[in-house]
Amino acid sequence: MSIFDTTSMTWSTLPLPTDVLPRLDYSATLLPLGLIIYIGGFTKLTHHPYILHKIFELTASGIIIQPRYGHSAVLTKDGNIIIFGGASESAQVFLILPF
Repeated sequence: MSIFDTTSMTWSTLPLPTDVLPRLDYSATLLPLGLIIYIGGFTKLTHHPYILHKIFELTASGIIIQPRYGHSAVLTKDGNIIIFGGASESAQVFLILPF
C-alpha cells in the first residue's frame, strides 16, 4: 500500500499482511477515527462485499446489497456510508434517476 504525505510531499510504503490479496475496483472510505473501510471490488480469485484493513469482514443488518465493483462511496456527516452505482457479478448496473 502506498501512502502520500501531503505535508512533506513524500511517498512511503505500508507493509500489508501476507494473507491480503490485492483488490480491483473497490471503494475506500476514511472514518473519523482513522480506520479505512474497503467496500466491494474483487481479486482475481473472488468478490467480497465488505473488507476492513484489519483483515476481518463486517456484517451489517438491514437490506443486504449485492457485492459490487466500480462503485463510489462517501461518508456523510452523520457517519453513514453511501454507496452509489457499480456493477454486480451478474453484470447488472444500478442507476438512480433523480426525477
